[in-house]
Amino acid sequence: MDLNEDFSALHGNILRDQAAYIAFCVKEVLARYKHPRQLTIIGHSMGGIAARLALTMGIESSIDAVITMSTPHLLAPVTTDLHMANVYKEIAGYSQPLLISICGGSADTQIASDACAIKLDPAKGFAVFTTSMPGVWTGVDHQAMVWCHQVRWRVARALLDMTRGSSPTDKLRYAERWLVPGLGMEESHTIRGVTRNIEANGTTTIILDQEPGDIRCCEGATCERLHHELEVIPSPRDNVPFPLPGEGIKPDEIRYALSATCVGSLRLEVEPDADLGAGDHVYAVVKENKWKTDLRPTRITLLYPHLSASSLKAYIVRVVVETCNAQRPLFRHTSIGHSSVYEHRYFRSDSPKILLHSHTGPAPFISAGDPGLRVDIYQWPECPVVEVKVESDVWRSYSKAITRLRMGIIAWSVGWSAILAQSQLRESQLRDLGGC
Repeated sequence: MDLNEDFSALHGNILRDQAAYIAFCVKEVLARYKHPRQLTIIGHSMGGIAARLALTMGIESSIDAVITMSTPHLLAPVTTDLHMANVYKEIAGYSQPLLISICGGSADTQIASDACAIKLDPAKGFAVFTTSMPGVWTGVDHQAMVWCHQVRWRVARALLDMTRGSSPTDKLRYAERWLVPGLGMEESHTIRGVTRNIEANGTTTIILDQEPGDIRCCEGATCERLHHELEVIPSPRDNVPFPLPGEGIKPDEIRYALSATCVGSLRLEVEPDADLGAGDHVYAVVKENKWKTDLRPTRITLLYPHLSASSLKAYIVRVVVETCNAQRPLFRHTSIGHSSVYEHRYFRSDSPKILLHSHTGPAPFISAGDPGLRVDIYQWPECPVVEVKVESDVWRSYSKAITRLRMGIIAWSVGWSAILAQSQLRESQLRDLGGC
């Protein structure tokens, strides 16, 4: 539905007109066809708000899901219009069908992605950043959100699979399969031809260059199928920028990280030429800014509860890796804000410094818990991380504050200017009266 590029971000009544047009279009389409009886709406930018507002105009039973792209759900881009404030109050209190919000992150300079990260009941939808989406793993700016190939491909696959769902729960599960990282998955029953046995004594992570087949945990002669977590993670190439500027991620730049808890032997089926590394999954709560280890696990999870995950805070991370010839470790920052909001950012560990920031922690005018920072390191045991140091980045924190609070700064300046102008006008009027 072409909304004629109206400046809907500036005035709430324009949004209402657009919502009425969307509602009319939905009714007109359904009146012309016997099937289907429900539609899915995809809205870009303020089109997502217009779509949510249209649901209040008698078409809610005709819509099975709303997918929004770079839409500021929590806070309007311009907060000087009372009508806009009323629109946001109206859609916030309205029960809606499935809602999926896709956010561009820091690359989106037109809206603050803090407002895109809407927190929902996990049974009603989710928000995901493009830096988290498997096969995308990079920020996307406001306009590129509608034409970035990696994003379009993932959304199209999700939409095709969602048509197979007979209930909102099924549709949500299909959408999560293509858009959300790190979901628990049941093992595949595909036979890969070769069985590998890996000794395990608790939580184990295996990094592979291909998706594994049947997975079992064996103790002696007894084996049972195993519930596990299978993640698709990027695999940056040496001496090549990650992600490749202007190109994003290539199909051969992925690996699989399999995490499972087993005591005994992990048995999995893979292709004969599979390249894999296996080791423990180590958790650590870090109470200081520096963490050292002499262990060689495959995955390390570090929690920094004393460091704020606020969107106004920025950090510099320096990673020290043991000298080696194997593939360098992969560093991932996870923002922990809500169970239905997914924000991850991946970095090469050989970067001189890694810059961390969040969009799902506490943000200006948006309340949330602040559980601290979390980072994960995926590595080959032959090339381990030996030290991680986190430092506050004062100047970037100031710049983030200016970026996030720019509308407040503008409104404050305009407000004081109006007060001064009114004061001068009143004094001028008093002088004129005195002269008479």
